[in-house]
Amino acid sequence: MLRTIPFAFVLLAVGGTKLSTTYTAEQSVRVSVESEFSIETTSFEMTRDGEPVEGGFGGGGGSETSRKIVHVDKWVGVEDGHAKKVERTFEELENKSVMRFGENERESSIESPLAGVTLELTAGQDGEVEVKVKEGDTPAQEVALQHHQLGLALDALLPDGEKEAGAKWDLDKAAVRRALLADVTPALFPPPEQTEESGGGPGGRRGGRGGRGGSSGRVFDLADWSGKATYSGDEEHDGAQCAVIELEIEAEGELPEMPRGGRRGGDVYAPELLFPTVAPKFEVKLEGKLFYSLADKRPIGLELEGTVKIETDEDREGREGGTMHISSTQEGKFTQKVSITKAE
Repeated sequence: MLRTIPFAFVLLAVGGTKLSTTYTAEQSVRVSVESEFSIETTSFEMTRDGEPVEGGFGGGGGSETSRKIVHVDKWVGVEDGHAKKVERTFEELENKSVMRFGENERESSIESPLAGVTLELTAGQDGEVEVKVKEGDTPAQEVALQHHQLGLALDALLPDGEKEAGAKWDLDKAAVRRALLADVTPALFPPPEQTEESGGGPGGRRGGRGGRGGSSGRVFDLADWSGKATYSGDEEHDGAQCAVIELEIEAEGELPEMPRGGRRGGDVYAPELLFPTVAPKFEVKLEGKLFYSLADKRPIGLELEGTVKIETDEDREGREGGTMHISSTQEGKFTQKVSITKAE
């Protein structure tokens, strides 16, 4: 006994903290996500055979967009601390943007068919999630009932097993997309149905109510994400003692070429392109903190911010002959704040 007691004590002393969400039957939480994205053109140049091209595409402009998502999750079915059935009620779904072209501005907003709707999500076979409308109108767009997951989005940033302060782990593309809601954006803000009456074309509506919510956010959707997480220690956040997880996230990628014949844009993560056909390259760098409540055994908050940079430097054959050179830089800022609280 004298030998085993010190050994047991050592095991307890070096034990880590389990940083995973424990779901409790019939408990409800309110999830609030607010994000902002602004981007400006900081340089632009277009030449044909070395001579500047006047007019056409312009070099100014930018956009500012905000998005707010609030939903209440009621964990109806739970098995061994894992959610098996969830009732998710969408209280707020807003996506608003202002785009500038020189001295002109255009406001747009995207309406979500899931606003005020309660979905019933059930764990199906092979990891699939069965989705049906429990309360509210069934969305006309089929995509609105796709891409939903049972658990909290911030669960994707948590590690497996127990971790001690100072521990590090990698974040893959799927985890980052989940945390940023890039995976479910097509369902939350699908494009309106395009008809002859609505004008067809990008956005599907005339006026300022269109937008490209169904783009899933081109930058955030196409990005090749990677990241690192570090359990930096414990501190108080919003009145709760929390494990603090520091995040470093980055990505790069290439935007698809834009067809000739006009601009398109309007989504929070789909910045306006200043020229057709060119495929700009982009990079994203984000930093922040995830707060995990040690008492509630789940994430309660996320604070994330960083920069987005889009660059083009390309030579192409012009439609009227000659060689076109296009060079531009767009620089922007992105912030996202998530709060998860107990709900009645």
